[in-house]
Amino acid sequence: MNGRQWVTLLNSPLNKSMVHRPASWAGQPTRCFGCRTLRRYVSKLPMKSGKQRKAEIKKSRLERIAKRDSKVNPFKGPIPEWAIPVNPAEVVHHSMFLDIPLFYIDKEFECKDCGTTEVWTARQQKWWYEIAKGYFETTAVRCRSCRDQRKNEKEAQRKHMEEMANKKPYPNEAFFKNT
Repeated sequence: MNGRQWVTLLNSPLNKSMVHRPASWAGQPTRCFGCRTLRRYVSKLPMKSGKQRKAEIKKSRLERIAKRDSKVNPFKGPIPEWAIPVNPAEVVHHSMFLDIPLFYIDKEFECKDCGTTEVWTARQQKWWYEIAKGYFETTAVRCRSCRDQRKNEKEAQRKHMEEMANKKPYPNEAFFKNT
């Protein structure tokens, strides 16, 4: 047997002969070598009746439908009372591939710079799309602290450039420009 674990199957109820298969063959179809018909799969799971299997399939389908329906789709269906409705007249929409949703919902996103998970609230979305006239294809990518840090860096760079513009020119600068 070479140290293998063997599974014994009854091959045919007619001849009562035994067929030996290694345990690694579990799940493979077996054949009755006398009549060449396909027999049941080798499995460690208990056999189930057709009714039991149908009940399992129905249960899994209902669970999948309930899971799918628990997610709110902002492009379909009734607007929940907790959602903020979209005013389509105020939204800047340039894409023919994206539709305008019926309402805003809170969305989670991961910050591009620091990697923290933040929530882009429905009110922030409404302000961005309808008041600030941001493109509807855009979403939040940075958390508040990273946005503030980036804003401060840009402000420091702007101040530095203004200082450079207001600085007196070098005495020989005219000489260098003419050459």
